[in-house]
Amino acid sequence: MKLLAVSDLHLGRRQHEFDLIEDQKHILKGILDICIEKKPDVLLIAGDVYDSALPPRDAVSLLDDFLFELARLPLKVLMISGNHDSRERLNYGGRLFEGSGIHIASEAEFPVKTVTLNDAHGPVRFTLLPYLRPADIRRFSEGDETVPETLTKVLDSVGEFTGRQVILSHQFWLPLSGDIVRCDSETPTVGGLDGLPVSLLDRYCYAALGHIHTPQSVGRSGVRYSGSILKYSASEVHSEKSLPLVSIGADGLEDIELIPLKPLHQVRRIRGPLDELCAAAEKEGISNDYIYAVVTDPIPDPNARRRLLFYYPNLMEMKIELPDYERTEFSGETLTRKKTISEWFDEFYMMQNGISLEEGFGDPGADVINKAVESAGGEEALL
Repeated sequence: MKLLAVSDLHLGRRQHEFDLIEDQKHILKGILDICIEKKPDVLLIAGDVYDSALPPRDAVSLLDDFLFELARLPLKVLMISGNHDSRERLNYGGRLFEGSGIHIASEAEFPVKTVTLNDAHGPVRFTLLPYLRPADIRRFSEGDETVPETLTKVLDSVGEFTGRQVILSHQFWLPLSGDIVRCDSETPTVGGLDGLPVSLLDRYCYAALGHIHTPQSVGRSGVRYSGSILKYSASEVHSEKSLPLVSIGADGLEDIELIPLKPLHQVRRIRGPLDELCAAAEKEGISNDYIYAVVTDPIPDPNARRRLLFYYPNLMEMKIELPDYERTEFSGETLTRKKTISEWFDEFYMMQNGISLEEGFGDPGADVINKAVESAGGEEALL
């Protein structure tokens, strides 16, 4: 049996005021093409289908189109909710969808929902474990049970099964040793249920996990975060997005092939003095990549963003990084003696930047301060 796993679609997400619906439409078309080419028996969608509990209309329409096209293919679709999803909205029409081979588990149930499918070697049972909130854990626990003990009971609720088992989960699972690669686009904690031991998943020949946006295995190759379908933050610039195509044989996991995803726009980070960034862009030509820029000029150009937008119309974010000057320290006597507004401003500028206002801007800088003081009624009115 061949399984294709995906998670963290975050349909409807906006990134720095950019609407990503066209990017998401492109990547979902790519996933459909992979399904047609690789012919998996099952597509696993491990949560965070939407970016919010109240997804915009375009996101709902996009998921509708995606599921409609999947229903036309000779495969089954198993989908669970994540911490970003509304359980009720994601599950709408779920009982009707089952007639088309689309199985959705968005509610925290006891026993947990399962779907059993068969191949040439017999049955494979899929456990669909949607995102469990702390309230769900309290509802399922008895007495002084720990969270892992309660999770074990929840997983045991499906009953005994001697064949091959697969699970979909959107909890945050951690290896017994080593670290998980995380990024800025993830929720820091998943409802207070961070750090569940991955050893609880030992019974499954494959665990398709959601929530973590960087594709990676956890403890063993058969427990894997598929990762998000797009790079949703600057910290993911070097993360290669992919889908695992999993082969399940008679004795369990046989192989995992990572199939790269090809985005509509690449995501890049550029850094350096503004003139150098513009000169490099002049050679490359106008780029439609999503750009995170860091400008390092000691004296920031007030038109920096406008200049970069000329070459990078999809400028996601621009930050100013001032040189790490040695800050000037002033004694209490220096700070409390009577000064003019211009002196206060000049000393503050030196404390922040390590150079005087005159060194930074020359005479025009002082003129601007003096004119501002005069327009406000002069020194005596301000001090």
